[in-house]
Order: sequence, then structure tokens, then C-alpha cells
Amino acid sequence: MELYKNTADAFVKYLIKHGYPEESIIFEWGNKECAVDIVVVADDMKTPIAAFEIKGKKTRQTIQYGITQMKKAADVLSLSVPMSLVFGTNHAPFFQVIDISDIIHRNENVDIEYLLNEKEIYEPISYKTINSSSVGKRVLKKAEEKKERLDWLAKICWVIILPISVLLFFLDAFNVYSFTNERLVFLGVVIVVAVLPFYSEFSIKDFSVKRNNKDKK
Repeated sequence: MELYKNTADAFVKYLIKHGYPEESIIFEWGNKECAVDIVVVADDMKTPIAAFEIKGKKTRQTIQYGITQMKKAADVLSLSVPMSLVFGTNHAPFFQVIDISDIIHRNENVDIEYLLNEKEIYEPISYKTINSSSVGKRVLKKAEEKKERLDWLAKICWVIILPISVLLFFLDAFNVYSFTNERLVFLGVVIVVAVLPFYSEFSIKDFSVKRNNKDKK
């Protein structure tokens, strides 16, 4: 645990020293199902542009486990950004970064022995470069497209769902149409089905519906 903390501290200090805004470095980014140790966000301070998993000592087991974790993060969190594992070392800068983006996003074969014996200290891409790169721009574009879809959904809710709700209320008040438990459940299912394409997961208290994101990878 101490090695993990020391590695994380050394890595974060390095990022800040080399131009990464401190507020762009987010710890434990994700949700209740999955989280990444460190995510770097773009200028909007919310869109991920790089992800790092801190693993402490580099062994076959920690490499394989780190890759498994990142594959899950890419799937569950719909992350299509550069992904790396960060291991502790006994010499400056006291960490080693291994880029596993191709393994995660292109399903390249995993050569554990090569990764285990890799001695080169890979320096993370500068914040300015990654933030203005094609990857960063693509991630930001996807975020903007998602916002546009959500704005469109909000308009649909106001234009269609609200008037229908008011109409149903008056029909029920004048005993023309009455709400039953079955009808309420059916209405709820219709709303979930209509909204789900805009979200990776839809949750109400203990009830959760998740959309499969594998086609996005």
C-alpha cells in the first residue's frame, strides 16, 4: 500500500511539474461499478482525455490485473482514451508508465514477458499535446454530440411527455381514463425504453437497466 501511495504521489507531482493543471487530475474517476485510479480531463474539466491505473510493483500478476481493469473501464465507462499502467521504481522519477492503449482498444495480443522486462521510462504525453490532439478533439466531439442528444431529449420531454401527462391527469380527474398499477408500470417501461439510448445506464433506487456498450469499442 505504501508503494502504491508513493508511486501515485510521484506520478502526480511529475504531471503537475510538466504542465498538467492540478485540477485536471481526477482520482477514482468512474461510478459504483468501476473506477480508474487517475483520469486526466480536458479544458472543460469534465471530459476524460487520458486514464492511468497505479499498480505499485511490476509483476506478471499486476500487469495482467491492470490490463483486465482497464478493459473493464473501457467497456463500462465507455472510455476511448489513451490508457496506461503506472508502476513504482527505485530510481527517479520513481515510476514507470506502460502504454496499453493498443491492447485495450485494438485488442492486440498481450505479451506479458515483454511488458515485464521493458526498462524504458515512458514519459506521459504533454497536457497541451494530448488536449489538442486528434484523440482529445475526438473525445470532446463525442461529449458535445452526447450533450446535443440530451438537449434534444429534454425538448422531446417538454413538447410531448408533459402535455400527455397533463392530458392523462384530466382524463383521470373526469373518470374518462383511470390509472391502474399495470398502466403505470407500462408507462414507466415505455419511458425507460425511450430514454435508454441516450444513457449507458438508467437507475432508479435499486432498479437498474444497463445498455451494452461493446459496439462502441
